Amino acid sequence: MKNPMRRALPLAALLLAAAALVTGCKRDQVHVRSNTFWDGTINGTIHISAFGDKDYEIHGKLGCVTVQKQLGDTLYLRLRLNDGVEEETRAPMGVIYQCR
Repeated sequence: MKNPMRRALPLAALLLAAAALVTGCKRDQVHVRSNTFWDGTINGTIHISAFGDKDYEIHGKLGCVTVQKQLGDTLYLRLRLNDGVEEETRAPMGVIYQCR
């Protein structure tokens, strides 16, 4: 008679390895909150632009993010990377620069 545990062990090991791969793939997040027009870059190469709030998920290495208000108003622009500190500017044409 064949031992059913012999077949279950390789399957359990495979499932455990797959779970480790899935949880090991970290994705960084960029959170922009605003009530005005803004423009910016992620890692100096990815252009981002919007009016209002926007969230981005970065696959790969997150370096630095720059966002700048596009109007000379005193409305707010906020930037937060992952669960880090949120920075804000209300300065006309204000800029925020954060690195991970």
